[in-house]
Amino acid sequence: MRHPESVPELVTLHVWRIAPTAVGRALTRMAVDPRRLRALPGVRFGKLLGTGTGTGFGPGDADLTRWAALTVWDSPPRPPGSPTRRWRGPGPVSPARASGSTCGH
Repeated sequence: MRHPESVPELVTLHVWRIAPTAVGRALTRMAVDPRRLRALPGVRFGKLLGTGTGTGFGPGDADLTRWAALTVWDSPPRPPGSPTRRWRGPGPVSPARASGSTCGH
C-alpha cells in the first residue's frame, strides 16, 4: 500500500534539440549538470539523458542534437527551476508538446 506522502508531486520529461555547432558544449553539460539538476529546489530525482536515432543501441546511433531530462519534483517547479534553462539560454523553455495532469495544480 502506498503512502500519499511518498508519492511525488510531479514528474517531468523535457526533450530539446540543440544546433550541431553546440554539441561540444552539450557534452560538457552532460558531465557538469547532473549535480546541478539534482540540487534544484524541490528535485527528488533528476537524470539527464541522451537520445538515439532509433536504428540501434550503440554509440554510433546517438543523436547528439537531441537531449532529455527526467525530473521528479516534490512540488511543481517554479522558474528558474527548469532543468533545461542552462542549455537554452536565459529565456524560458516551452515544451513542443505536453500531456498528463499535475494532480490538480
